[in-house]
Order: sequence, then structure tokens, then C-alpha cells
Amino acid sequence: MPARRAKSKKMRELEEKYRILQRQIELRRKQSNASTSHTSHTTTTTTTTTSNGGSKSKRTKKLKTPFEECQSLLDRCKKWQISKAFLEPVNWRQLNIPSYPEIVKEAMDLTTVQEKLNSGRYSTPYDFAKDMRLIYQNACTFNKPGTLYHSAALKFARKFEEEFEKKIVDVHEHNEFTRQIAKVTLALIKNSDAAPFRMPVNPRALSIPDYLDVIREPIDLGTILGRVHCYTRFEAFCADLYRVWDNCCRYNPKANAIHQLALRLRDLTTKHLRRLCPTQYARWEESASGDAHAAASPRDMSPYDPSSLFLIGGGGDGDDDVLPKKEAEEEDEEEEEERDQRSLVALDVSDAQFAGGDGGDDDGDEEEEEEEAEA
Repeated sequence: MPARRAKSKKMRELEEKYRILQRQIELRRKQSNASTSHTSHTTTTTTTTTSNGGSKSKRTKKLKTPFEECQSLLDRCKKWQISKAFLEPVNWRQLNIPSYPEIVKEAMDLTTVQEKLNSGRYSTPYDFAKDMRLIYQNACTFNKPGTLYHSAALKFARKFEEEFEKKIVDVHEHNEFTRQIAKVTLALIKNSDAAPFRMPVNPRALSIPDYLDVIREPIDLGTILGRVHCYTRFEAFCADLYRVWDNCCRYNPKANAIHQLALRLRDLTTKHLRRLCPTQYARWEESASGDAHAAASPRDMSPYDPSSLFLIGGGGDGDDDVLPKKEAEEEDEEEEEERDQRSLVALDVSDAQFAGGDGGDDDGDEEEEEEEAEA
């Protein structure tokens, strides 16, 4: 019987590689089973394959708190090329622009935001975002369209709003109502056509001194976003949102381009509301139609809870329609008590009239009895 032929060197190498691959596959299978059986609400274990065929496990990062996310967002904003002009306060004396403090009433910059964040002066992430918006709003208000700073502010606005929606609203806002109306407003404010409506109208900068005489209740998308966490009634939110476009159309003639732009954005607002808030918008539309049978009931139109990020109390600018739900309910109860008291007073008066007639006659009878007693 011929002797068994020895394995070649190449065959031995192939067999050794095959055994190594089998061990790696078995090891990865065990690690996968272990990771699925051991879970945690803060961290999870995952396995990744290295370039040389090995495997290693890594831990995912712990979920950041809302204010930690604000700090990370601020750090990223500072690194943007377009943010260089917004890092420090505007030195209007050095830049020889004496009109700056007259036009920009509340200056803001990234360094000031950092100081306020460090000292805990923000009650909610929405307050932090309000100051961040103030940075690009001031730049757009003071600088004319087409200039370097105005263009940088527009880019800053879009990038910041995208980051804020992605990192704060989508992740940390657990109140469905607040998240929905915030996403509606963010969808509008990120639209490039809505740039003129991102900040309050400045009559001095735009040379329209009669604006506040014509428009008694000015409003803008930035102001709405600044108090979006305070809204508890959908009808109040819609009223503010549509008033942005209605004010523009009321002040500017129909032939004006911005009048037509406001009409298009008004239609876009309706589309966003129907897409992102279908139930609330349908209910509000029915109640606004004036149909007594189709209108929403008082129970359906009851206030929503304020934002889940409403960490410290306060009702924004004091508007009755943006109060927390508890305060709104207390006001409703007080109104009901007043109505009940008025009803009781009316009943007391009617009972008195029914029992004794006119009060003047009673007094006359008493006087006659006294005169008879004296006689």
C-alpha cells in the first residue's frame, strides 16, 4: 500500500486560516448573544469587526441632557466659518457704526450665550435658542441684504434651526403637542423665502415709521418660536402664525412682491399644519367655521400641557393663551364661579320681589305702623 502523501505547505496554511475563521465566527456569535441578553437604558454594547478580521466591543455614548446638548450645539456653532463675526459682542464704536445701538435694542453674541449657559440663566433650551436666534436676527436687521454679514446670518440661521430641531426638539421634547407646533414653525423659518419674517419688523431700519400705527399687533416667526413651549391652545398658536402673513398683507399693497410672498407662505402654513397637526387642525377648522353641529366641544378644545422642557414656571409674555394648562383651568373655574354668583344674586332679587313686591312699599308700611304706635 503506497504511503500517504504529505500535505503541502499551502494546504496547511489554508486549513489554519479556516480554523481561525471558525473560532472568530463562534466568538462573535457568543458576544452577540451576550449583548442581546444584557441591556441597559443608558448604554448598550455592540460588536464591530476590525480590518484584520478581529472583533472588538464598544459602548454607545450616554444620552445627553437637554442643556448638555445645548452646550454641544453651541460648541459646533463656534467652529463654523460663518460664525466668526458672531463670536464676540459688536464693538460699534471701534467699527464706527454709531447707529447700531439705536437699531439693535438687544445685542447678542456667542460669547454672551456661553456665559449665560454657564451661569444657568436659561430656564429651558427654548430660552437658549431664543438668544441664538437673536444673533442672526440682529445681523439681518442691521445689515442690508446682499452684504457679507447678512449672507452669513442667513446661513447661520438655517444651520442652527436644523441642528436645534434635530438635537433638541426631536430628541428631548416629549410633549407631542409642543413638538408638533415647533416643527411647523421650524419648517417655515427654515424656508429661504421666509427670511424677512424671521425677526420683528424694525420700522427705523426699514424706514417705515408708520408701521406700528397700521399694525397694532406685530408678530414674527422668531417670536413665535421663542414662546412655542408656552402655548397650550392650538387656536392661539394658529392665530399668531396666520397673523404673521396677515400683517404683511395689510401693510403692503397687493402689487408689492412681499405681499404676494406672504400669500404663498400663508398657503404653505396651511399645508404644514394639515401634515404635522392633522387632528388639531381639523378640529380648529371645524370650530372656526361657525357650524354649531360640527364645532369642537369645549372638552375637545381644552388646553394642552405645556412643553415637557418647561423646567421653571412662567407663562412667557403673559398672554392668556400661552399659559400653562393648570393656570388656564384655574381661570376657567374662576369665570364659572363668577357666573354662578351672578346667577345667585339674580335669584335672590327675583325671590325678594316675588315675596314682598317693591322694596319702597315695605318701607312705607313700616313708617305707617310707627306713626300708629306713637298715636
